Amino acid sequence: ADALDNIQARLYVDDRCVQFRKPLVEAGTEAVKCNCCIVIPGFSVNYGFHREIDPPKAKKCTVTNFPYLIEHCIQYAGEITFQKLFVDCPEAVAEYRNNPQAFLDKVKEMPETEKVDVARKLAGILSAENRCASLEDCVAWARNLYEEEFVHSAFQWHSLYPRDAKNRDGTPFWGGVKTYPTEQRFDPANPLHVQFLVTATALRAKTLGIAVPSEFRLDSRRGKALVLEIASRVNVKAFSNSAKASTDGEDESNVSLVQEF
Repeated sequence: ADALDNIQARLYVDDRCVQFRKPLVEAGTEAVKCNCCIVIPGFSVNYGFHREIDPPKAKKCTVTNFPYLIEHCIQYAGEITFQKLFVDCPEAVAEYRNNPQAFLDKVKEMPETEKVDVARKLAGILSAENRCASLEDCVAWARNLYEEEFVHSAFQWHSLYPRDAKNRDGTPFWGGVKTYPTEQRFDPANPLHVQFLVTATALRAKTLGIAVPSEFRLDSRRGKALVLEIASRVNVKAFSNSAKASTDGEDESNVSLVQEF
């Protein structure tokens, strides 16, 4: 029997069982669903017989909490972070502004979990800490986004599971595909850090229709220098361990927004 959490490992075990003609009990779970199949050499098809050309993408919990492949990082950046910040949040706010009453009536009929998701999207643009009205605001937002994504998130895991944390059975919590996270403090001399700051600023300004100086281009030294100068004056938020890390990121501020619906 296997006890694996990714397709590649399951296929590897399946291939070895076929090679050495060993029976296999293959099982898996996803949320409240589960599956189980018994493979007997010479009597049934093997697990990989109906192998998909494109294996399914990694689960959201893996991509968000314990990525261990570069593909996971790409999926997190594109399908989760970018989608949330520059597509889902603006679309929710636009729908709300176009017809507030119709939007609120629709939200009232939603389950509580969906209300939290809607509240989070609105807060991503309308809350006081995320509201932007100028290029300077966009730079401050981008600088704090960097801190949250690459510094605070690591600190949160450190506070919940120190490097020497143990599972209930006494085995190390960190190990295998779960790598102990290391914070990446912002360095204005690091081109990758600057690129993130400049790109996030430009996208935020574009999303909110904020005018950007003509010299502000991603490939412009002058534009990068302008962003770095503004960023040097930003009051970066300090790490707060008041909220517990969770797989869905729900916190008290989102819950309070939901109660307004």
